[in-house]
Amino acid sequence: MQSAPTRIFRKMPKKYLKKWPAFLLLTLAVILVLTFLNRPPENKNQAPSSIFSDKSFTSYAQFAKQNGPQKAYQLLKENFPDNNPFAHDFAHVIGITAYEQNGPQGLGICDTAYNYGCYHGFIETFLVKKGIGAILEIEKNCSALGSVHAPSCLHGIGHGVLANRAYKLTEALEDCDIMQEKNRIYCWDGVFMERVTGSMQNAKDRVVITNETLFEPCNQIGGIYKGQCWRNQVTSWLTFFKRDTQEVGNMCLKIEKEHQATCFESIGLANVMWAQEDQIKLLNLCKILPNGNYSNECLIGELKELLFEGKSASIAQNLCNYVSRLAKQECLSTFNQQRDQSRARFGS
Repeated sequence: MQSAPTRIFRKMPKKYLKKWPAFLLLTLAVILVLTFLNRPPENKNQAPSSIFSDKSFTSYAQFAKQNGPQKAYQLLKENFPDNNPFAHDFAHVIGITAYEQNGPQGLGICDTAYNYGCYHGFIETFLVKKGIGAILEIEKNCSALGSVHAPSCLHGIGHGVLANRAYKLTEALEDCDIMQEKNRIYCWDGVFMERVTGSMQNAKDRVVITNETLFEPCNQIGGIYKGQCWRNQVTSWLTFFKRDTQEVGNMCLKIEKEHQATCFESIGLANVMWAQEDQIKLLNLCKILPNGNYSNECLIGELKELLFEGKSASIAQNLCNYVSRLAKQECLSTFNQQRDQSRARFGS
């Protein structure tokens, strides 16, 4: 039995059947136009819901410029209430916008959230706009923040000088060297971190390591810079080896012996970003020595990063139960020192 539409079409004159496709197209066009006209207007004061899940820094920067850095920072904190390190690069955007819209006074918008990301973005932009001659001015302002907050602020100078020097490593390190000797190490660390992250570069221009360049540039630079270079090279290795910490641990054993402890500790620092406060994951990620044992330095690195980010002090302290007997006292001493700094940083 034929359906009703089929019977209707059979009864229609052929001249109308020929016009049927055109009628359908016209109807569809009318529907599309009406849909477009009735679409609610775009609200520039409303950030796209996917802005953070898509890591759309460009969209977030546009929102910050249109609505101000304070509102954009509030939005960031609503979406990342637990000092999540993944928000660090978004906080850079706040610092950049704060300087562009408010000048030097914009620094007051920044705080310690997200590992000082706002400070880093502000300082990067300050140096790019005012030039290397402003380093000593920024150094003075950073030092005034006190012993707890100054190191992270000084670290931000390193990000800024490398960006200002168009990512020329040697020149940026030399810029750090005009600072007071006690402050240089933080600036060097920022330089090498910026080299890896390329926070002010286009994605296509960022450093990508290969099998042939796994040890560059750390195997080629001066000795005073090597420690901070290897510390940040770990980030590149973790990407290259798809977060296989055992492979990265093997790489640490291939560098100069005096820098191996720093290398293993850096693995621990990075682990916290991925494992957060999952103690079982944290422990497994540090079981990276050839004999299957935990790396003391890796566990202590996790302890430091947990407290630096204001995460669970009890989990941080418990990690000391898994270091070797000889390292136990060092671990507990580090915990006490870092816990005091964490309380000063977060006010609790």
